[in-house]
Amino acid sequence: MGKFLGGHQAVISALCGLFLAAAPFRAVAAEPVPDTIFSLLCGKELNRTCEQAVPRVAQLFETRIREQANKPGTTLGYYHLKDLLIVPKPGSSLRLGFDDFESFQKPFEEACSLNGNRFNGGEPEKDTNHLGRSCGTPDTIECRTSSTREIRAQLLAGTGTREMTYLRGAYLEALDCVSREIAAEIRENRELRIPGDEATNPCLKFMSDHAAIRQKLTDLATKASAEQKARCRFSSEGVPEQAGCYADAALESSDALFTAVAACEAFRRADQGYLALERTVHSMDSRRKLWSEHSKACSAQATCASFSSCVRGKYMEKIQAESRQRFPKLADGGKCSIR
Repeated sequence: MGKFLGGHQAVISALCGLFLAAAPFRAVAAEPVPDTIFSLLCGKELNRTCEQAVPRVAQLFETRIREQANKPGTTLGYYHLKDLLIVPKPGSSLRLGFDDFESFQKPFEEACSLNGNRFNGGEPEKDTNHLGRSCGTPDTIECRTSSTREIRAQLLAGTGTREMTYLRGAYLEALDCVSREIAAEIRENRELRIPGDEATNPCLKFMSDHAAIRQKLTDLATKASAEQKARCRFSSEGVPEQAGCYADAALESSDALFTAVAACEAFRRADQGYLALERTVHSMDSRRKLWSEHSKACSAQATCASFSSCVRGKYMEKIQAESRQRFPKLADGGKCSIR
């Protein structure tokens, strides 16, 4: 169930256990790992103020998140039907070259956001999404009315697509919420705080892999004189003033690295929040519990059709309410809940 996440390469599991250090007669909790702070490159020595850097990086981050939510033809296009799979061709050797791979499109369920999100203009999507695509068919409910007019019904979970389509939409609501929080962190603090360590947060590993590159970019940007760094320009002879050009390019590359780490952290938090919601509304145990509750609430319905409609409506309302509570809209206030 939790493995739908579009073409997102792998669901980043942030459900970290608490490690306990065993000792005779007692257990001592491990010291919490401090957050890692990833700061923007700005300051006098770089001839770029933080007031100049923050809007640029915040916009780069927003663009990246929106593209991965909406852009067709990408593996993270959550609002698009197909995802690209690249697999070795049959009979390929162990030493694979470019020509040894083939790609094909595999279908995914659509996404329908019951509460709306900023990627679809904020409109709730119940039967069709903003692209005009169907939200799918609901799970089957086998139902019959006895001679005493008592309704007996059984839910065949997993027989439809609508429930997963709604959950897919809830993931977009989670991504909307956490990416807004990260953008606010960047604007207000000029930095990004990343929790955990490399063993529990892959974004930290991603960041450390790029640390040496970023340091070289910083050194390069710092070396150029203030006059050269002011802009990348041509001299009177028509020759580029290379130091200034390199400084500009170095800062742009550093901003791109910062944006990549921020996007990684946004998807990690969204994954964690989505998985927590899924356990509440779509795990096998939770579906049994909700089926029991909703069946009782709809027991007064006179026909199988009205009973089925009532139960499905209750489940849709549950997904909608849980998602809205965990991933509040900007107007509602509150923080995103990813646990």
